[in-house]
Amino acid sequence: MHESILRARSVQLAITGIGAVEETSSSFLRAGLLTRTDLAIARGAGAVGEMVGRFFDSNGNTDGIEINQRVIGVELEDLRRIPQVLAVARALPKCNRSWAPCAADTLTCWRPTTSRRA
Repeated sequence: MHESILRARSVQLAITGIGAVEETSSSFLRAGLLTRTDLAIARGAGAVGEMVGRFFDSNGNTDGIEINQRVIGVELEDLRRIPQVLAVARALPKCNRSWAPCAADTLTCWRPTTSRRA
């Protein structure tokens, strides 16, 4: 496990997703990895989204969100050291929270100037 984490920290490009803390769109809840209570506690601690299994607040910080202590893997701080990080948010409700990691310098962000709605 340790070797895998070290290898992940040394990549030049990381590709990840930005996840939700809402019950209706949480992939962790759908997969049975977290409960509704877990998500409610994370939201209560200020979590607005998730990336690499780490829940973050509206400023992109992970401090004070207890559920992060249960995760074994790379930290958001590790992503800050990777030269290029591509993060994808699939649904429109995720767009606002996807900018939180930008505020914390986890991602270099490009925000489109126009939006397309179906």
